[in-house]
Amino acid sequence: MKAVLRGEIRNSVPYFRYRLGSDGTLELSSRHGNEITADTGFTGAIALPEDALERMAVEFAAVEEFRLADGQRVQLPIFWGAVHLNGKSFETWFIPGDPLVGMEFFEVAGTQLNLDFKTGTICLKR
Repeated sequence: MKAVLRGEIRNSVPYFRYRLGSDGTLELSSRHGNEITADTGFTGAIALPEDALERMAVEFAAVEEFRLADGQRVQLPIFWGAVHLNGKSFETWFIPGDPLVGMEFFEVAGTQLNLDFKTGTICLKR
């Protein structure tokens, strides 16, 4: 099984790195860019700040209702776009919010998500 993405765990929070590619796609990285939290409690795909979504090549898809961790229900726009990861491209959906990668994206991009609190690492494998 090959690692496709590696990250760190700091203060009990697992994260990877991301940046916006010149083609308007999201690039997930092990080393460079802003932090994006690996949130196993987020059943969606990817959340990014609105200013990042505005700079991306994403298409508006719909408005859907989501339930937040505190139980609150909110209406959010959904956008369709691409993520580059280790030379592969994945089409997925995005919502505005704090930078999060959720379980729906992990299921599409990998087969195993390992969190090692002793070494402080997180690894998505395929």
